[in-house]
Amino acid sequence: MIRQARVEASHLPPVFYLPSLSVAVVLLLGGRAVIDGSLTYGDLALFIQLLLQIVWPLEAMGLILDLGQRALASAGRAFAWLERIPLLPEAPAERAATLPPDVSASVAFDAVHFAYPGGSEVLCGVRLEVEPDEIVAVCGRTGSGKSTLLSLVARHYDPTAGAVRIAGVDTRALALAELRGAVSVVTQRPVLFSETLRANLLAGRPDADDDAITRALELAGVAEFVASLPDGLDTLIGERGVNLSGGQRQRVALARALLADAPVLILDDPLSAVDTELEHEIVAGLRGGLRGRAVLLATQRLSTLALANRVAVLEGGRVVEEGAPEALIERDGPFAGLFGEDAVVGAD
Repeated sequence: MIRQARVEASHLPPVFYLPSLSVAVVLLLGGRAVIDGSLTYGDLALFIQLLLQIVWPLEAMGLILDLGQRALASAGRAFAWLERIPLLPEAPAERAATLPPDVSASVAFDAVHFAYPGGSEVLCGVRLEVEPDEIVAVCGRTGSGKSTLLSLVARHYDPTAGAVRIAGVDTRALALAELRGAVSVVTQRPVLFSETLRANLLAGRPDADDDAITRALELAGVAEFVASLPDGLDTLIGERGVNLSGGQRQRVALARALLADAPVLILDDPLSAVDTELEHEIVAGLRGGLRGRAVLLATQRLSTLALANRVAVLEGGRVVEEGAPEALIERDGPFAGLFGEDAVVGAD
């Protein structure tokens, strides 16, 4: 960056001064020609106007060439980095396992260990089960492995030891398309596309009707906002939801996940950007919408924990405490240490 700044410091001033110098030369020579009577005022004014119109496109061409060279250099490094990332091994189609049809799926972490390449273990023998129609919250301090644990369910990574099972089937034995069709994920920073709101909601379930969409929007607490948009569901929301606030993006992503109706739902701090009053309303109405699913929830907010039937506390990559949130607060253990022994689940 310092070398780049030095190059720009030596080259950019002449680039910007030359157009001004050219105008000065035209004024000098043209002014003399007007005085001599060989050029009219109108011709001089027209020439200067044309000169000013052509200066910016020439400058822009230089800037575009500069940006193009930077993009080529960056793309070369980016693709070289991507090529070094090993692809997740996938079972051949003829040998891939299948999930039982029309059966609510459980999630089980069976002595799961995980370490990022070149790093120490993030998860150390985690054992945790989430039954259908159960919401399990995963809590812990920053760096305890909460998001990593949730990422293993949809096979964003594979455990270095142990297994993650959905409905009793090892996720590594499933075809990726089937696995990810059974798991909906809502992250703290959701990805939205430069499409209409309706197209974003239907990404996981293209055949959903308007009644299902309305129901999902109501559960996610975003129906009133959508109704206020100029074109309703057909409003273009821009790349990554640039037209929406952080809380609105999170609620749209939550509605999309609910609409997909997958048997397993992963919620990684899904309401962190939502104000507390609205969060209470969403939490109050959301439990019914999660019925029948196995839900894993990572959060650091007591108000969101009101959703959970059970809490698992991670510390140093291990589950050190597990139980109902109210019981864990009374126990005065690691969970109470996170929130305080006088904390009230569901409070601000």
